Amino acid sequence: MRTGLALLFAISIVAVSLVQWLWASQTPIEPPQRSHTIEDLVGSWSDLKLVPGLILHVEGADQVLVSVASGQTSLEDSGQRLAVGDAFHTASVGKLFTAVTVLRLHEEGLLDIDEPIRSYLGDTTLHGLVVVQGRDYWKQITVRHLLSHRSGIGDTDNDLWFGLSIALQPQKVWTVEELLDNARRVGAVNEPGKAVSYASAGYYLLGILIERVTNEPYHQVVRREVFDRLMMNSTFETNTEWQHQVPSLQHYANMTNLSMHDPSFEFADGGFVTTVGDLVRFGRALLNRELFTSEITHEEFINPQLLPDGTPSRYALGPSSENTEAGNKIIYHGGAWGVLFAIDTTNEAILITSLAQTRVNLRTFYSNIKSILQEQNGIF
Repeated sequence: MRTGLALLFAISIVAVSLVQWLWASQTPIEPPQRSHTIEDLVGSWSDLKLVPGLILHVEGADQVLVSVASGQTSLEDSGQRLAVGDAFHTASVGKLFTAVTVLRLHEEGLLDIDEPIRSYLGDTTLHGLVVVQGRDYWKQITVRHLLSHRSGIGDTDNDLWFGLSIALQPQKVWTVEELLDNARRVGAVNEPGKAVSYASAGYYLLGILIERVTNEPYHQVVRREVFDRLMMNSTFETNTEWQHQVPSLQHYANMTNLSMHDPSFEFADGGFVTTVGDLVRFGRALLNRELFTSEITHEEFINPQLLPDGTPSRYALGPSSENTEAGNKIIYHGGAWGVLFAIDTTNEAILITSLAQTRVNLRTFYSNIKSILQEQNGIF
């Protein structure tokens, strides 16, 4: 009897904890008021209880405007004081590295971005990923669809079952097949090419594509095509290369330290560690049109793709793209761990930040920092 009651009590505690985790994960945190200066903004966000530390770097065409770190490398007492040069996890900003690699392989003639991806991956990998009203549209998915989030594949990033599976199995090594099965379970959003549907699972497929057409491991190809070319010597793929070589800002989902979890659930969709210095190199290479050999590829990478009705999508072939009311063209990508990488191509300015927490309201942060930078510096 006592054993049964103890078991019931334990189950109740776990259930309550899970409910609390689920509720908290749906409630973004942000300061109570907008900031009017960079100093206030850094202080108000870094003081949030669940934010271990904040890195913020902004530079214009010819000078650094802001370069600051506040807080610690972790929420735990063992955390060190955070520095601007510390490494941090890219989250989905790493999709840009995958996209650039795919487009460079396209330039090299190893793949065609307008070919159906089945031409490279075969049939079994794709079955069931885009089932709409009982019909499977897997044969219609092209590489371009995957790059620009128009494949129709479902979004697993906000799937509670997937999130709980990661949280409760910190040492689980996820296979690509398991990651794709999550997308099948979530279900498709639309037919390929019909609408925008952000899908990390599409980038899992791009990672497999890179390996198939080169006969090399994904991380080696990305290193050759991106990191080595740009001398991004402090950027590492977390599944195979990252050995915690330097201090890093650890990233969290509420109080769960995801830096301690196996990183395999991020294959090809964001699993990198980088630094401000390396992302600046990447941004300058984009601004100087050095990422690709062809001007056509550069323009496709940064300009929105058109939807069937002729309206522009918010996605180009990797990054998001928008024009501000002030007439500035912005290329950007955010990441789940409160990471943001943005380039004002009109003013040749770069913004990099990490708050290392899934629950921060990154949209609010970005809106606030943009308003300050626009007022003070005329950028973003």
